[in-house]
Order: sequence, then structure tokens, then C-alpha cells
Amino acid sequence: MGESWKKKGGEDFQQRALREIATLREAVLLLGVVMLLFLLISYFLFKWLSLSLPLGINSRFAAVMVVELSSVGLPLAVFLRLKGFNIGRALGLNYSGTAPLAGAVLMGAATVLVIPQFEAWQARVIQAPEGYLNALAEFISLKQGESVVWALVCLALVPALCEEALFRGILLKACLDRWSKPLTIVGIGMVFGLFHLDLWRWPLLSVVGMLLTWTAAEAASLWPPIVFHLVNNSVSLLLANCSWSAEQDWVATTGDVPPGLFALGAGLLVLGAGLIGRNRGRNRLNNER
Repeated sequence: MGESWKKKGGEDFQQRALREIATLREAVLLLGVVMLLFLLISYFLFKWLSLSLPLGINSRFAAVMVVELSSVGLPLAVFLRLKGFNIGRALGLNYSGTAPLAGAVLMGAATVLVIPQFEAWQARVIQAPEGYLNALAEFISLKQGESVVWALVCLALVPALCEEALFRGILLKACLDRWSKPLTIVGIGMVFGLFHLDLWRWPLLSVVGMLLTWTAAEAASLWPPIVFHLVNNSVSLLLANCSWSAEQDWVATTGDVPPGLFALGAGLLVLGAGLIGRNRGRNRLNNER
């Protein structure tokens, strides 16, 4: 009886540990919980709380990290644990190879040069809400005594890890199990844009989300989209705070990107996509093994 129970318990544990793909229903429910928590916790922290932290650890950056970890990271970790997933396989944490990672770096930097031009074109059709751009620039501008490292951790590293694990980890695999790849890329990209609670930038955030989803699907690994996301956020933050960019219209407002920089960004985007795409066959084979 005791041996039978041990054998049965061992088999049950092994079955649960080997689970790799969430059902679409599970993934959608998880996404719904995350988005609700994200909305409520963001509102609570940014509207009601005033954190008193040491010099260099600004409260608004800490609030972003708390929101990401509590509304995305924690629910995702609980979901993976309770549902008995093999975390590495469920999230796609296999090594992608150096070419896709290099391509992700290029694409992450390229979008910082390309997307602002699309924002400029969008602003000619739909005006940004009054005071919106100034508030956004003020939020990411470092004040005297604030740590750039802390800002990068809160605004780049933590969001890249949490959001990619959800959107390009659990949600991507669940959708690919039921939908075609093009539909999955478009659908997840649009939801990713909506997730950021920024209606004016939703179209462009959705495009970035589609590029991230394409990167994950082609590389068959979570690491390239994490690197893409991390580089994009980091370069955006650094560019917005360097003395050269402070006077540039396209950084602070919705002015046109200089043609040379836009062409450079477009070239890097194509080159990065080529590096990611050329290794997809090898990465898929490694994934199957």
C-alpha cells in the first residue's frame, strides 16, 4: 500500500513537472488577473502613496518595480507553481544562440530611432492629450542625486523580465497551440499595447509588441525578446537623459526624427531581424530535443 502510494505520487509529480504549455483558457484567465491587478495597484501607488526612500532611490521608479513584481511577476510565479509547470520549458528559457541575441540588441536599439517618427506622423492626425508628453518626459527625467542604475533596474530590467515571461512565455505558447503564427503575433501585440494603459500610444506600443512576439516565435526562446525589451527601455531612458538629446525635438516631443537617424534605425531593424530569422531552424530543432 505504502509502495503503491509512493509510486502513484511520484508519477503524479512527474506528470505535473513535465507540463510545458498552458491552455488558452488558463492563459487568458491569467492575463485578466494580471491586467486587473496592474490597473488597481498602479492607481493605488501613483495616486495615494508617497514613498519616502533614500536619496537616489526615487519613489516613482520604485513604484514601477512594485507594480511589475506584484501584478505580473508574483501572479505568474504562483500560476506556474500551482499548475505544476516545468518553468524552463513553459517560458522558453532555452539558449537561443548568439545571432538571435545580437539581432535582439540591434532591434531594441533600432526601435528607439524608428518609433518616434511614427509618433510624429500619428501626432499630425491625432493630437496627444494636453500635457501628456511633458508628464511622460518629466517622469523618466532623472533629478539631481537620482541613480541611473536604479532607474534602469526599475524601468528596464524588471519590466523586461516580468512582461516577457507573461506575453512571450505563457501567452505565446498557449496561443500558438490554437492559432496561426500571424494571428498570434498580431493578437498578442495588440494586447501588449493595451496592457500599458496608454491609449494614445497604444497603436505604436502594439507594433513594438508584435515585433517582440515575432522575435520570440522566430528564435523559439524567451531570451531574445527579453534582451530586445531591455535594450529598448534602457536606450530610451539614457537618450532622454543625456545632454545631447535634451534639445532634440523628436526625443522630448513629437518632432520628426532626423532622416539619417531614421534610416540608421530602419537598417538596424532589418539587420537584427535577419540575424534572428536565419537561426530559427536550428533553434526549433534544439527546442524539440
